[in-house]
Amino acid sequence: MKRLITSLTVVLIATASLANTPITVKAGENRSFLISNGNGTYLYGSTGDEWDEGWMGLWVNRERVVGPIRVVDKNGNLLRLSHADCVIRPRSVEWHWGDSQKLFVLHLDPLSDTLRYWGLAGMVFEQSDYIRPPAIDTSAMAGFTPEPRLYLDGEVRPFIQGITITGDWALDADLNWSEAQLLNLLAEDASLLYAGIPWFNEGWGRDTFISLPGLLVTGHHDIARKLLMRFAGWIDRDPNSPTYGRIPNRVRPGEDIAYNTADGTPWWMREVYEYGIYSGDYSLWDELLSDSGAMRIALDAAVLKSDSLGFLMHGDADTWMDAVGPDGPHTPRGNRAIEVQALHYAAFDNATRMTHNVNPKWRETAEKIRRNFLANYLAPSKDYFYDRLMADGTPDTTMRPNQMFAFTVPYTPLVPPSFETTVTKSVASELFYEHGVLSLSPRDTCFHPFHMDWHYPKDNAYHQGIVWVWNSGPAKSLLIRQGRGDLALKMMEYEAWHMRERGMVGSLPELFDAVKRPENDYINWSGTASQAWSLAEFLRATYQDFLGIRPVLYGRVDPFWLFAPRIPDEWGKVETRVICSGTPIWVTMQQFGDSTVIDLKAETAPKSPLPVKFFDVARGITGEINTTDPLHVVYRHKDGYMLVDGKPTAEYKLTGWPYDKGPQDLKFAPPIKKLDFASLKDPDWKILTGKDIHRDIALSLLMDRVTDPVGDEAYTYPTDENFKDGILDLTQFEVRDNKDSYYFELKTDKLHQPGWHPEYGFQLTYAAICLHTKDSRRTDVRANSNLELDTPFDRIIYVGGGLRVEDGFGKIVGEFIPRDNKDQFGDVSTSTISFCLPKSLFPTHDDSWEWTVLCGAQDDHGGAGIGEFRLVKAIAERWSGGGNTNNGSNIYDRLSTLGQ
Repeated sequence: MKRLITSLTVVLIATASLANTPITVKAGENRSFLISNGNGTYLYGSTGDEWDEGWMGLWVNRERVVGPIRVVDKNGNLLRLSHADCVIRPRSVEWHWGDSQKLFVLHLDPLSDTLRYWGLAGMVFEQSDYIRPPAIDTSAMAGFTPEPRLYLDGEVRPFIQGITITGDWALDADLNWSEAQLLNLLAEDASLLYAGIPWFNEGWGRDTFISLPGLLVTGHHDIARKLLMRFAGWIDRDPNSPTYGRIPNRVRPGEDIAYNTADGTPWWMREVYEYGIYSGDYSLWDELLSDSGAMRIALDAAVLKSDSLGFLMHGDADTWMDAVGPDGPHTPRGNRAIEVQALHYAAFDNATRMTHNVNPKWRETAEKIRRNFLANYLAPSKDYFYDRLMADGTPDTTMRPNQMFAFTVPYTPLVPPSFETTVTKSVASELFYEHGVLSLSPRDTCFHPFHMDWHYPKDNAYHQGIVWVWNSGPAKSLLIRQGRGDLALKMMEYEAWHMRERGMVGSLPELFDAVKRPENDYINWSGTASQAWSLAEFLRATYQDFLGIRPVLYGRVDPFWLFAPRIPDEWGKVETRVICSGTPIWVTMQQFGDSTVIDLKAETAPKSPLPVKFFDVARGITGEINTTDPLHVVYRHKDGYMLVDGKPTAEYKLTGWPYDKGPQDLKFAPPIKKLDFASLKDPDWKILTGKDIHRDIALSLLMDRVTDPVGDEAYTYPTDENFKDGILDLTQFEVRDNKDSYYFELKTDKLHQPGWHPEYGFQLTYAAICLHTKDSRRTDVRANSNLELDTPFDRIIYVGGGLRVEDGFGKIVGEFIPRDNKDQFGDVSTSTISFCLPKSLFPTHDDSWEWTVLCGAQDDHGGAGIGEFRLVKAIAERWSGGGNTNNGSNIYDRLSTLGQ
């Protein structure tokens, strides 16, 4: 049921932190923004007039209830948003049209699903069924600023923990914005974290727990606990299930759940461990590791799925590199990916410190992994790790960033520290750039420099070269650990610049292209505009690596807390509040030319002595915090003395940035200067353009119009709301021609455009048009149709996210890939798909020509491209149809001229 968004009295409170550092987008610019109530209701929009019809608007419980915003003045005249300066805060957005009396404000109420608004000079929303004008006179409210606050557990509380960098206020604001935007992705009473906006507004297990450290370092431990426990409740407890012991990969509570992830569960278990360390709440460990606890089930199931070497076995698309196309996984990584083994080891290793009731097989499996890891994953050159072991034991030598996690995931080292230096140098020299980490080496023949390019569907490139922003986090960790924090700082500054100047206001996207396009000034961003794990890793690396505040084992069962800042002088004084094993501590640190200074003050006395270490894990100052007395610690650069409250306590000369330049043979990869990649080569067949398929032709009739009754589809539709009734029901087909082109037109009872790919004009309808001639031989329709025709055909035209023409031997002879909205060939208003194709793609016409048109649901596997017919099962599911009980075809409807 649609919700009515009404105007209520707006109570505005004096602001703090983020409200005093809004981001202003000047008139004429067009940037997306996200304001949220932190509980799943959000407005995704644009500062200008370019609102995405498919995704932008007000969303409540994953349903878009209001589309693009339109503002009118008191006379009913439409106001152009692009003519106004726009000021954005995490809960509100304001448009200023120059005149002080022209101001319009939208504000999301943290206590409800209500979008509140007010405007000066009589400005209101354009009337609609879902939005009404203000019920009060708001003309006296100018000058108020909405306070960003988070509604959780029945109380209103400060929105962000925050950090202050006195020497770099821009970076200070970027860090606080990243925390706010991460919290903006929370839903369902903070028990679900959306992976990304706009289209990943669901709970993703892997994404959630890669993101959890971003919540832990910023003190949001109650939220972290909710997320951990909710996913624990979804663990597969059926011993006979192939996914026994897994948490979901993707979940829509009450609607849809999928367990296709091998790494999501060990990421979850790692964060169960980290939650206890950060919060000091060990009751969660006791509950999840009880005899029937979810973590115990997960660990025991992982033992069963381990091979003789201790390695966890899994499918080709079960890792974070999970893109799948019509021909299967684009980046097959079965059956033992390297990061999965690092996580697998960490899960068992951590569990032995979390409970006294340890299954002996946990220790045994952890030891097997540790003992066999180097022998099976380290390349003979000893400077990089294999990306995976295949089912037959053959190593995959592809250079990918996943080997970073062998060092950054385990608390107890999986490999000797000496290998970290050589491997980091090797990986950085091929994959690390200022704008991020490439997902594949440019030397690889499968390298794709751009996410979106007409040469290939975008999922072909998803993990084949382009940058995943979250991978910059572990890269920065390694660079700082290896003494090149200056390079890590360049990566951080690039991300911060993006938040301020490009993309979604104050947020980080899912992806960057690997390379700048020659016609552009900057590298393109892509994917979701705001991605949880990108934001979380930006925060985690800042706190754990630049500020150096993190838990460390170093030969201990219980961790101590390390304070080892690696910050530049220009940051000035850095102030923040962290929670270490449940104890809140105020931290001030600053880098001077001759010294590094740290001041700590516990907000409350620790319940038990808190072990701490300063400046260096092995040789730094060791101590405990027992009281709320302030602690003043100094490292003196010239002689290496470390002083506590003025007294020399340790002596050790620190190396690496910022104390020296660090190893200069550790550096970024060289610039990519040539775009001579195989992925950008033109294919052998004819590539059609929008001009080719939209030609004006004299419509002489080639074939009598064929019609079909409404409502005769063979199967039930998939249950997702976007599979609208009628989109798979053919009603009409005709072919016309002129001198050099054929014109095709097919109609369905309904055509739908969900907005995912506006350049098509429609989506989720898929058709195959078969041309029967006297010389035809082919009968197999292919494209996952599961159908062979009784009458052979000589040409087939696949119609989906583009057009593809194949001959009777299955060879592609022509293809059209829409590149922008001008290329649309579907019209939802008339339920018509129409296009022209050159006659050169077809045999010479004669009187034997007949036609068969097949219709089904389109499946592009989430990665664009022409796609194929969507699977029909016995029982309909969210993404598959129902009613196919005898392994029949995946065709819903057909039209044919045969026999007519």
